[in-house]
Order: sequence, then C-alpha cells, then structure tokens
Amino acid sequence: MASTAEPETVIGPLALDAPVGNPTSLDTLSGQGGERSPGPSELAHLARQRLDSPRFDHSPSWRRHCMTLFWPPTCRLCDHSVMVGMELCDSCFRQLEISRCHTSQVCSRCGLPGAGASLAGASLAGASLAGASLAGASLAGASLAGASLASPVADSAASGCLECRDQTLHYDRCLSVWRYDGLVRQAIVAAKFGQAVPLAETLGKRLGWRLLADDTWLRQSCPVADTDAAPDLIGWVPSHFSRRMTRGGGGAQALARAVHSVLTRRWPDLCRVNLLRTTRVVKKQAWLSETERAQNVRGAFAPRRPWLNRSIPSSWLRHRLGGTAAIVAGKHVLVVDDVMTTGATLNEVAGVLKRAGAAQVTVAVAARAA
Repeated sequence: MASTAEPETVIGPLALDAPVGNPTSLDTLSGQGGERSPGPSELAHLARQRLDSPRFDHSPSWRRHCMTLFWPPTCRLCDHSVMVGMELCDSCFRQLEISRCHTSQVCSRCGLPGAGASLAGASLAGASLAGASLAGASLAGASLAGASLASPVADSAASGCLECRDQTLHYDRCLSVWRYDGLVRQAIVAAKFGQAVPLAETLGKRLGWRLLADDTWLRQSCPVADTDAAPDLIGWVPSHFSRRMTRGGGGAQALARAVHSVLTRRWPDLCRVNLLRTTRVVKKQAWLSETERAQNVRGAFAPRRPWLNRSIPSSWLRHRLGGTAAIVAGKHVLVVDDVMTTGATLNEVAGVLKRAGAAQVTVAVAARAA
C-alpha cells in the first residue's frame, strides 16, 4: 500500500506510469491541474488504477487533514481506523477484490457472473457440431463453422448466455463491479439508507471507474468501428415516496450521482436526469419468487415530466413540455441501480424507457447475483 507522503504526479505522459496508490493522478489528468485533458485510453488506464486502490480519487486537502483532528478517517465498510486519504481498510478491500474477480467473465447481455467462459465454450461446441453435421454439404458447412469460430464474441452479444438466451430483455447489456454475496451484500444493503450515503458514493465511484476502465460496452453498442456510442443520459431506478421516507435517502440515486461525477471526466455533456416515477407501492422483491417479482413490478414505473428538474441543461428547455418521451427519444440511456438479482425490476424500467423512445438502454449495477 502506498504511503500518503508520495510526491505529486507530474502532469504529462509520465502520469500513466504513476503508482497504483497515487491519489492525485486521475484528478490531475482530468483537467483540474489546468494544463490538459486526458484521452480515453489514459482515463481507462487510470480508472483501472482506482479500482486496484483503496484510496480516494483525489489527494487529501488541508481542509480534510484539519477535519481528521475532529473526525478521524475510518473505513466506509467496517468503521476501522484508516490513514488519511483512504476509504477502505486492507481487509475490506481484499474481500471486494475477491468478489470483483468473479465478474471478470460475465455474459455481455445479462451480466451473469461466470457466464462468459461457459458461453464461449458453448459457442465453440455448437460450431464443431455444425461443422460435423454439414461436412457432407462441403462449402456451406465449412463457411458456417468458420463464421461461428471467428466471432464468438459477436454471438455472445447477440444471443446471450444459457440463462438469458430465451428471455425477453428490454435492456441491451448489463455491467457490474462485484458479485452479490458476502461483504458486498452487506455493503449494498447498508448503502440503501440515508446514514450510509458516503458508502453509497464509494460504491458509485467504483462503478463509474469500472465503466471507464472497460469500454467494450461502448463498442458493442455501436456497429461502426472505432466509434463510441457514448451514453447521453444517466438515470436511476426510482423508489416510492414511502420507502424513501423510511430509508432516509441514499440508494440508487446516490449511486447515480457518484457514477455521474466520474463519467463526466470523459463525457462532460453527460446529463443526470430523473426520468421515471413510481406509480404505486411494490412489495420487497427479496421476499418473492422469480415469477412473483416480474408480476410485482409490472406497471410500477412510468415516465415523469421533469418540470422542476434542474439537472436538465437549458438547451433542452424546449423539450420539457414533451416530458421524458421527448428527452430520451433516440438517446443512449444508462440506468444505475445497486443490485440485480433476477433482473425483473431493471427489465421493467428498461421497457418503460424503450417505449418512451430510447434507442439503447445500458444497465450498470454495483453488484450482480450469480
């Protein structure tokens, strides 16, 4: 673990070789140093550094050092004492890293952990069977097998894994940081409440760094080579007013706010908008079966008219009379939530956005259940 006495990183190409624990490199390259803005590859490299470090994404200022005299820094998860500039202790960070390893192979469609490797094997096995069965047909069988073997990734994006291949999903892809178990489960549940907003911000920032570190989801969403299908809007899964009163805030909205603060380093025009509203109170999904979950959220969300939404740029003022339908029409919407288990809630939300005119819906969650 790097100490807090490390020298400040010099702005320039050497910043890419900065130590993993350096807390200043990302902010320095992001234009806060006032010299230059980073490119996508530099941001991806530095976002990977942030994911591999338990530090904040900024260097502790003198105000923060003064605050530690009255409020000593503690781990956001277990409340054990940590050094200035740290947000996680070594024990919690190691557990999160173990959980993050399980999301290295995921389905590009539903985000199921561990589905990437099995899906590739299934694609190759299918190609072998197709080639064997069509061997007598000579050229047709050879070309079909060659196409399947040449593009297993394209087949993965098109058909999904064995779990979601036969499902109707309204969102185009799902990305996550951790697997939903152990310490991650405890952190997700705690981040739903208002007194744990700092924890929700920590989870949200790491989700934002995950999106910056791996931009394959951008290439999958755009058929044109060497072109980014950058998100135009970022929203979140809304909660009913009664549930917000009970929990005191936090949750998906706090996550979306943290993700937005990270993604604007690469896309300054990315707009965070409250796109949806709840139409009724729903039961807790954790108490229901998979079929009951889909029925529980059916029709529970609807587009909202953002009359008083100050996050909408003034250039969009003429679209306010049209409500959410005019805002999301033809746009790539990024929906943020804390956890996905069966995906019933996020599928319903994505369906509402698609019916409102959204061209693409990408789902980003802090944790994904296996």
